[in-house]
Amino acid sequence: MLLFDWRSRVLNYLYLTIPLVNWQAYSDTGEMDLVTIAFDNPMTVEVQTKLLRKFLRDSFVYTVADNSTDKATRKQIYQLCRNLGVNYLALPPQFGVANPSLSHGLAMNWVYQKYLRWRNRKLFGFIDHDVFPLKETNISKEMNKTDIWGLPQKRGRRWYLWAGFCFFRREVFSRQFPNFLPAEGLDTGGGNWENIYQKRKFNFELEQKHSYRRITRQGHMVPLSGGAKEITLLNQGTLAEVFGDWCHIFGFSWRKKSSNYYKHRFLTQMIGKC
Repeated sequence: MLLFDWRSRVLNYLYLTIPLVNWQAYSDTGEMDLVTIAFDNPMTVEVQTKLLRKFLRDSFVYTVADNSTDKATRKQIYQLCRNLGVNYLALPPQFGVANPSLSHGLAMNWVYQKYLRWRNRKLFGFIDHDVFPLKETNISKEMNKTDIWGLPQKRGRRWYLWAGFCFFRREVFSRQFPNFLPAEGLDTGGGNWENIYQKRKFNFELEQKHSYRRITRQGHMVPLSGGAKEITLLNQGTLAEVFGDWCHIFGFSWRKKSSNYYKHRFLTQMIGKC
């Protein structure tokens, strides 16, 4: 782990020296910056865009930061953002980075350093490309109570906000930069434990509203039953989680195409509701 930590810090330092050169802005009106880290799946970006516009009641600027490894997919996501009028950032390639958690953390650090920190929005946050609102919701109302909010992950005495759903007031990072890299025993975002999370008392209300669901062949999301195990469904690629007004569909980019059939049916139905 010490070797991984040393290597990740070096990669982070080198990656942050790369400037922002490939981006397109179509909308810049809003009080909150909302960034999704896209990865090799245009369909999730399309569905997320339409559902955010339908259900999210915040004044927000939505930006897709493309961390895709496939050049053809990058072109598709870029064209999709252009057609939908969505801000687009092309993240620099991450040569030699095979660990998905490290890749995600590098992407988030780069987006903050090269994009978010200069924009002076009072709120900003990250969501994964396979996270979707299920009904009308308002992030700013939750942020009225605190300077950080999201889906917490507990690891022993430590905790951190899941990188796929985390929000911050700008002043949280007024004296130090965020560190969204993994840390020892903590996944992406855990690097903020020492400087940010351990210094705060956090309301774990959203964790209490968390439950796992199964995606059926028909594309429906149903409660677990009959002794179904989360790890089994995860391996099958048919696991989802619901927290508050939001849902997360596991493994859209790294599961077999056969298991993605269920999830694509689910997204197709979601598009039909937009």
